[in-house]
Amino acid sequence: MYAREGMLCPEQVIEANKGAWAFFFQERPGKDAKVFKIIKFKTMTDERDEKGELLPDELRLTKVGRFVRSTSIDELPQLINVLNTFLQIHVKLYKSYR
Repeated sequence: MYAREGMLCPEQVIEANKGAWAFFFQERPGKDAKVFKIIKFKTMTDERDEKGELLPDELRLTKVGRFVRSTSIDELPQLINVLNTFLQIHVKLYKSYR
């Protein structure tokens, strides 16, 4: 893939993000303790020290992560999560009224 003016291609994002893809999924407890998955931006690496412990956040934060956090772009996946839940509720309501 080639980068257009002002746009990054996936390979550039991965390289700038220290080899990590831009998104990850995380399981969270929801209503009635039902577990669901949310989409999040990966802004830090999983780099560890010689003891196997995670490095401090400031050392694991990537260039992409710094930009994403400073511009609040990291909140966009939350919108996707909300819309997904909203659509699931509407589908359930539709099915219950059929």
